[in-house]
Amino acid sequence: MSYTSRTEPWQDIDYEKEREIYNYDRYKKIYNYISSWWSIQHDSLLKLLIDQYQWYFNWHISEEVEKSLPENVLVSLRNFKAWYNRVMYFGISRAVKLGYTKKIREPKTKKCPLCHHNFLESAIPHSLAYRLGMDNLDYCPLCLKELLLRNTGNADSSPEEVLEYLNNLVNIINVIPHDSYGEYRNDLLGLSKKDIYNLLKLFQNKPSRDRILKLFGTWNNALVKADILEDIRYSSRGIVTKALDGHLCRSLGEKTIDDFLYNHGIEHERDFPYPVGGYTVDFKTRRYFIEYFGLVGDVDYDLKSKRKEKICRDNGIKLIKIFPEDLVNIAKLADKLSVGLN
Repeated sequence: MSYTSRTEPWQDIDYEKEREIYNYDRYKKIYNYISSWWSIQHDSLLKLLIDQYQWYFNWHISEEVEKSLPENVLVSLRNFKAWYNRVMYFGISRAVKLGYTKKIREPKTKKCPLCHHNFLESAIPHSLAYRLGMDNLDYCPLCLKELLLRNTGNADSSPEEVLEYLNNLVNIINVIPHDSYGEYRNDLLGLSKKDIYNLLKLFQNKPSRDRILKLFGTWNNALVKADILEDIRYSSRGIVTKALDGHLCRSLGEKTIDDFLYNHGIEHERDFPYPVGGYTVDFKTRRYFIEYFGLVGDVDYDLKSKRKEKICRDNGIKLIKIFPEDLVNIAKLADKLSVGLN
């Protein structure tokens, strides 16, 4: 069995026929508007996206361009119907016209180490290729779909198999996993080829989330039974559990950060007071404050977070902000904390 290439939107573009291909007359107004603010910096952005994502570059154009625009331009742009796709198509046509797409390499034919079938790298859907990174497109689309998509896994795993799986998982990623680890977009990013291979091999025998809940009641209970967590208590603010150094933590995210600092010999204090405002910081090291912003999206929580950030700016305090997506594996957390903590 082999898997052929998926066709990407940029591959069939004849720039001279752009009006016909992209319904230019129908969307003339938005294309003219995009032309009014598109700059050489946006052209340079296209180069960077092609370098990073190769034949998948088109899927990142609108997102990255959106980040670069001032608010007044964004407000006007969002008033156009289908603006997200129009920005992508405009960027594609620019990349083709400027010759940038000629630098996209030919996809390689590989043999999947899991099922031993041949496949073409570009046959991997972008949503799955993104999870691996362009340097790790070593697995066929079918295996990736079976192992990484939502609600996959063995519905008949025994309690012993679940506990063995959880311990093996933690031994690979070195952080406390969330209850659907491997199924989220950023879970594998930053991991080595060896760790990705070991994880995918492990996922071939993973228990389903529903099976774990049926056997243990909650994900946290399963982690306790697997000796990954000490016995936990529940409070009005959530769970309370102990870190390796004995510190009490109010979430698994806080425990993950605390354990990282402890394992790397970084002296730290918990709940150290801010100089003003009556707030405390999650962790204080010799040179930094570290806050875990685990409830982003809650209005009151976000307001308090902004106040803490302002206090740090006003008082010259170096603040490291950690978010849930930074805790999916030890490589991502280490990268976030690699600013010289000591």
